[in-house]
Amino acid sequence: MKLRLSQALMSKPFAPRHPAVTVARCAASVPMLAMTIACSSGQPTTTQPVAHTATAVASEAPIVGTAAPLAVPSAAPKADAKAILETLDARVVDASHVARRALYSWTTRQQAEAIAAGEPALSRVESAKYGPSAFDWMLDAQTSKGDRLARLMFHEAFAKKRFAWPNAYATAPGNGGGRYGSVLMRIELKPDSFIVDFASNRVVDLDGQEVPFKSVETTPERIGAAYWEAAGFREYVVVNPSAISRISFGTEVELAAFEEERALLSTLSDASKTMRGEDQNALLARFAKTLAFSKSADVTLLRRLAQEANDVPPDRLAYTMAPTESFSLGAARPRLKDPKCRMKTTGDHSYVRTLCLPADRCAVDAAGHCGIAWRPLAPED
Repeated sequence: MKLRLSQALMSKPFAPRHPAVTVARCAASVPMLAMTIACSSGQPTTTQPVAHTATAVASEAPIVGTAAPLAVPSAAPKADAKAILETLDARVVDASHVARRALYSWTTRQQAEAIAAGEPALSRVESAKYGPSAFDWMLDAQTSKGDRLARLMFHEAFAKKRFAWPNAYATAPGNGGGRYGSVLMRIELKPDSFIVDFASNRVVDLDGQEVPFKSVETTPERIGAAYWEAAGFREYVVVNPSAISRISFGTEVELAAFEEERALLSTLSDASKTMRGEDQNALLARFAKTLAFSKSADVTLLRRLAQEANDVPPDRLAYTMAPTESFSLGAARPRLKDPKCRMKTTGDHSYVRTLCLPADRCAVDAAGHCGIAWRPLAPED
C-alpha cells in the first residue's frame, strides 16, 4: 500500500483545483505536509491538498525544491573611526592647537540688538552681579607674583572683554546656569593678531608659531585674545577691539557654521551607537578635547549636545560690523578689591550652617579653603 500510493504520487501530476498561487503561499503550506513539495523560485505554481497522505509517505525521501530566499536586513555600516577622528582634529583645543582666528560667543538678543544699535561688542569690565571674572582674578594674582604676561595684559586697553570658544556647540548649553543666549556671534581676529596662551605661558600667532615676549611687549596692539584654563572650565577671552577685523551674527556665515557643527554632532552621535571598545573610547577622548566645560566626554553628553543642536538653532537677527577702535595701552589697572572671604556660621539654631562669605564673590575650593571664586562666565554677564 505504501509503495503503490507513493509511486502514484510521484508519477501522476497534480491536477490544479484552484487558481495558481504564489511561491509565498506555497512556502507557507509546506510545514503542513510531512514531505516538501517543490516550489519554483519566483514563479507561480499550483498545489493539491495531500494532508491525508502524510502517514503513507512518512518513510519516503522528500522531494526537495528551492524556495525563494528570505530578505535579511543589512547591518548598519560600521563608522569609519579614523575619518571621524581626523574630522575632529581641526576642533581640538590643546597645547598644540590654541591659535584660532574665528571665535564664537553666544549672547542674548537684547545684547545683540544693543550691539546692532551701536554699542561696542566688548563693553564690560566685570559683572554687575558677580564682580570681576575669574580671568581678571587670575591676572591680578599673577601680576602680584611678577608674571610679565599678566602684568602686560592687566592694563586698561584689555579691561573690556567678551568670552568665546572655537566650537559653538561646546558653550551653547551654558555651564550649569542656563544658556548664555540665542544669538551666535562670530568674532574674527585680524590676520596678524597674537593669542596669549596662559596655559602654556607663551604667546602664539595665528599660525601657531611662538612669538618672543619682546615682540609682544613692543606691539601689544596685536594681542587679540587670551586662552586660559581653570578648575572645571577653560575659555578664550577676546580683549582688544582694535585686533578684531569683523564681528557678525545671524548672517549666512554663522548659520552655515552652526549647520556644519549640527551635522558633525549628528554623525558623531550615530557613530557612537555602532562603535565599541577602543574605537568609541578614542572618539570620546578626542571629542572631549573640543569642549570648554569638561575634560572628559561620554555618550550621554555627546548625544545631548547633538539633540540640543537640533532643537535650538541660533537666532536669525543679522548684523555685521568692522570695529574701528584705535589702540592705546593706557594705565595699569589697580589691584582688585579683596572681598575678604571668610567662613561664617549662621545663627539659625534649627539648622546651623557654615558658609564661605560673601557668597557672590567667594567659594570653598577643592582643598577646603574659603577664597575668591574663580567662576566661568554667567548668563547675566
